[in-house]
Amino acid sequence: MKVIELDMYQATAVAAIVLLLGRILVDKIAILRKYCIPAPVVGGFIYAILHLVVRSAGILEISADMTLKNVFMVAFFCSVGYTASFKMLKKGGIQTIVFLLLAVVMVILQNCLGAGLASAFGLDPRLGLATGSIPMVGGHGTAGSFGPMLEELGVANANVVAIASATFGLVAGCAIGGPIAYNKIHKFNLKSAALDTTIEEMVEKDETGTYLVYGPRVDRMLGYTNLESEKGFSFFQRFLRQTGILDELKALGIEEGDTVRVGEYLEFDYYD
Repeated sequence: MKVIELDMYQATAVAAIVLLLGRILVDKIAILRKYCIPAPVVGGFIYAILHLVVRSAGILEISADMTLKNVFMVAFFCSVGYTASFKMLKKGGIQTIVFLLLAVVMVILQNCLGAGLASAFGLDPRLGLATGSIPMVGGHGTAGSFGPMLEELGVANANVVAIASATFGLVAGCAIGGPIAYNKIHKFNLKSAALDTTIEEMVEKDETGTYLVYGPRVDRMLGYTNLESEKGFSFFQRFLRQTGILDELKALGIEEGDTVRVGEYLEFDYYD
């Protein structure tokens, strides 16, 4: 069987291609968008299946240099909290605390179940942790960190089990969670309050030349949207377009560089 060894640069390039493939397929296949299947899952799943087929058939095996894996993982863990917003946590109130407590209970139950089943099958109970909260809550990043650590402690194959469990959890979560969320949204006719077109927003220009945007939808949108994250800012831009606020600003004669104040606190310079 032929073995192709990819250096760290080639491995990164392949990962980028796989991600791009996933994005293209999500854009082209409606059902993937309908059920919110992430592009990395789509591309990675296809790559994994193809590699499994050619490797099992004895045709080809691809080996990749994982040197940059630790670099990317450190970058991920150092930046994962950048999108957190204490303002949003505060607005969640008691529900945020209840959710946190439920999550802690689920973590404990996952670990107890994993360790218990491992013991029942005559395996090291610590191997059960590699199928519990480590991959199911932490995902691939946490699995890739704690898997080698468990192996250093004498738990055989802990890294492989943790990564496999994380992959199963990710795919199963998307395949199950997407359709359930979609059906609930349609069953209860849920809509974004921020995009409710039955409520008018006020757009005007004050004596200083500043354009003011305010109203109940704006307040709600600013309350639950983290504008410091890329996804939150994209939602904010879509909100301005879909509610007609951008059209109203243009009708008032806004030009690039003019100041816009949204709600009480958000202020920015307009650029088309």
